[in-house]
Amino acid sequence: MKKTKQFQTKCQRNAAAKAKESHLANGTYPPKGFVIPKSAENRFKPGESNRDRNERKYGAKKAERMERARIEKAKATRNETIRKERIRINWGFEQKTNLRLTGGGTKRTSARYSLRKAGYIVERGDNEAFAPQEVRDRHPRLERWAQREGIRIYSDEVCE
Repeated sequence: MKKTKQFQTKCQRNAAAKAKESHLANGTYPPKGFVIPKSAENRFKPGESNRDRNERKYGAKKAERMERARIEKAKATRNETIRKERIRINWGFEQKTNLRLTGGGTKRTSARYSLRKAGYIVERGDNEAFAPQEVRDRHPRLERWAQREGIRIYSDEVCE
């Protein structure tokens, strides 16, 4: 279903008319000293945590369930962010977060790590490796493995 432009315009006009009616009857702002009913008892008390507040409002058992649900939701959200970031790193895309993830667990990341250990210059999450002049002994087997994993190898002669 989609809302039509005509329906949205009608809703906006209706809301504006109700607001005008309310402002004419009650004034634009509530009268001085007006307090929203039950607002004080629903506010956080000094030094009170969210769990304490839920315990006060709903009881210990429900507060415990709510806290466990909150932790599970936060855990699921973080795990999903990490999963997506690992996929970006493994496929060589630019990262979207500042997470420093290690041990992606793929052959491509292992190949990058091995190339770095052998003296090649490989940017984090990149699919290109450079063999500088300092790498006197090229590693053909390592390079074949990296190329099989989709990493292109360049030497200084090609870059110049």
